[in-house]
Amino acid sequence: MEIIELNDWKYEIQYIDDMIRILNPFIRFKFNKDGELDIFKKGSGLLIEEKITTKEFINFIQYTFPEIVREEIEKEQSYEELKKQVFVQNYRNRFQRLTMKDREYYNQDQEDTFEEYFEMFKKMSEEEIKEQTENYGMFPGTQQSKKTHYALKRNYLLENIEYLKKIKGWIPHKLGTINNVLQFLENLQYSNSF
Repeated sequence: MEIIELNDWKYEIQYIDDMIRILNPFIRFKFNKDGELDIFKKGSGLLIEEKITTKEFINFIQYTFPEIVREEIEKEQSYEELKKQVFVQNYRNRFQRLTMKDREYYNQDQEDTFEEYFEMFKKMSEEEIKEQTENYGMFPGTQQSKKTHYALKRNYLLENIEYLKKIKGWIPHKLGTINNVLQFLENLQYSNSF
């Protein structure tokens, strides 16, 4: 999920405009020629968008969207950590193929990612491997620089996780009741985002 610059929400219109942008990868709102609100759920494959009812939107915003945010938080938290663990573990083994029982961080769901990282690290030059060991602060007496690629990436991921946690907190606060969702939909007519 892309981080967007959010307003401070002193005014309801700011909140509405931000929610439209936050939901944009999943939901599109459009007023038809009769001035009525149409809601479209974005899909994949052959189905580009599907018109949904207000009830379906309520279910999306109160069930599906919080789950999407939760999964995104988990993914962000595990991505760089898994990469680091694959490197550290395989560095110790001189990038020889590990057996399943030797993999400390082995998880069946992460098998493809593990293999992808393993192959990437295996193909690195000695200089690139040295840089990675510095990135991950692997040797005693070495500190991980705040400017390494890993540190910068980790900071970005932490910012993204904080952003997602903010959104996760706003959902029950702003859209936790059916009446709040209906009011949000009603107030879309005042947005400048159309």
